[in-house]
Amino acid sequence: NKEKARDSIVYSYKHCFSGFAATLTPSQAHQIAELAQVISVSPSRTFPLHTTRSWDYLGLRDSHQQPTGLLEKGKEGDGIIIGVVDTGIWPESRSFNDDGYGPVPSRWKGKCEAGQKFTVNHCNRKIIGARYYSKDDDPSEVARDYDSPRDASGHGTHRFHRSRFSGKRCKLPRSRCRHSKRRRSSCAASNL
Repeated sequence: NKEKARDSIVYSYKHCFSGFAATLTPSQAHQIAELAQVISVSPSRTFPLHTTRSWDYLGLRDSHQQPTGLLEKGKEGDGIIIGVVDTGIWPESRSFNDDGYGPVPSRWKGKCEAGQKFTVNHCNRKIIGARYYSKDDDPSEVARDYDSPRDASGHGTHRFHRSRFSGKRCKLPRSRCRHSKRRRSSCAASNL
């Protein structure tokens, strides 16, 4: 029935593509896959949270010399929004101080989501967006953590700091942060 169908939906997607994530039996997934208007149905996948080779991709190696002057040309990351998926953020950390920052870029369309011990006032001109995804979390994990973008373990806060710095040298000191919290050491595809 329609009520059970609505209850099975975990997330609904509309910006990059039209679709949804739902908790279904194999039989239900097969029935939906057979519908003419459905392009594909796939089981959920889980991805580990880890750091990639982003600096190499951006041409910002760990060396102390940047022969092209890329950082200076890029105004040390001013105007760049770094998106991080990790265990949350501790907004009181000095890493999120917004002194000296101008207004949030007008192109920013995200939001700051309030939750347990995290209000929209924790976002500023540095933390311009914060979300948390807990619909598919184990209730015991929620009990050990904040049901909000707030970081209980410190890992997410540390990873954001590291995304801006490499070694002893600051890579993108003027960048801004958009953070998505996941409690586990992995992330379901439905949350990406």
